[in-house]
Amino acid sequence: MNDVEPDDTETELLRRAWPDGVPDAETRLLRSLTAQRRAKVIARLGALLEIEEARRSNPNAHVDLRTKAAAAGVTTDGLFAIRRKWEASRSLVSIAPYLGRAERQPTQRDEDDPVVVAARTLIAGMPGSPDSVLASRLRQQFGTAIPNMIRLVRRLRRDEATVPDRIGGTFGRALLVDLSAIDRVTTDQPAVPIVCAVVIERASGLILGAAVEESGGDTLTAQVAAVREAIAFVSKHALDVAGDISAVELTIGDGPDAAEAFAAAERLKREGVDLRVNSSGPRRYGQRLVSQLGKRLGRLWWRPRFTAPGSEPSKADLGNAIAVADAAVLIAGEVEDHNGEILAALAEGGIAPGWGKPDGAMAAALRRVLAVLGQPTRYDLVEDQ
Repeated sequence: MNDVEPDDTETELLRRAWPDGVPDAETRLLRSLTAQRRAKVIARLGALLEIEEARRSNPNAHVDLRTKAAAAGVTTDGLFAIRRKWEASRSLVSIAPYLGRAERQPTQRDEDDPVVVAARTLIAGMPGSPDSVLASRLRQQFGTAIPNMIRLVRRLRRDEATVPDRIGGTFGRALLVDLSAIDRVTTDQPAVPIVCAVVIERASGLILGAAVEESGGDTLTAQVAAVREAIAFVSKHALDVAGDISAVELTIGDGPDAAEAFAAAERLKREGVDLRVNSSGPRRYGQRLVSQLGKRLGRLWWRPRFTAPGSEPSKADLGNAIAVADAAVLIAGEVEDHNGEILAALAEGGIAPGWGKPDGAMAAALRRVLAVLGQPTRYDLVEDQ
């Protein structure tokens, strides 16, 4: 199990690396690692700092790189590669095993590129179609690779969602409440996948709330926590919108009250409430989340098909054992990084903290979700319908 905070040795190394103050992101990253990867990072960091300190006063000082490489658990060539990455970014992500690989970006194309023009036309003409459908159309027309086109379509959709003269009319009008396993498993024996519940503002991809639970646990509880966090987020930043209750697409998780939640949601749908509930069965989990955010959130990969209770984690994920509390810390950091870029884009369109209302259409919709999930709210929305 991971320590919640760095121990004395780790703290000393972090302070040597950042004498003016250790960035919170670096501490979060270290806490998020499995014990084995954490030990490797500390060994590598120690070797790099010793090289830096030896050459600080004399750049030409002799350093036994072979010994330093052995202490870091890498070859001499590997140490050179790690040093280059460290010097370029000075971040633990550059020296942590398997974390330094940047996500592949969509093929960079100019705005007047025929593929980009065609993609924007498809997005405008087929707004409700999945990214994969639009990517297939582009492949038929241009012979392009579908994975690249999915990433291109996703990026263009996000750009479109935050166009300054349009975002005000779409932001906050539709929400997604979904859940998916991530590529981390519990430290239990046997290990089970860790599940993340999220609330997303659909126009921008902004994550309003997130919470974790282990697979097989009461994931309804995690969804309730994520929804409450989302309500607090829009209230704190006054980002809610005026008007009627926002539309919500809801995937109902698992727990002792799941059947009652399905029944309540279906009753609201029959009575005309704009609440879409995903069908029952294990394949309902995470599909819409991945379509909205992509296959990963920062350094975390979504694992929709390992979300259902009793699912076996993949062999690739078994090395990523982590305490559930530490997974929550990791998720919070990745959400903060994800939202930072989106909030900057929204601000360009005039949507910044204080722009809207502390309690509006989104909060009303999320209170309705809480009522569906069996949580008391100040409005007993399920019974009143």
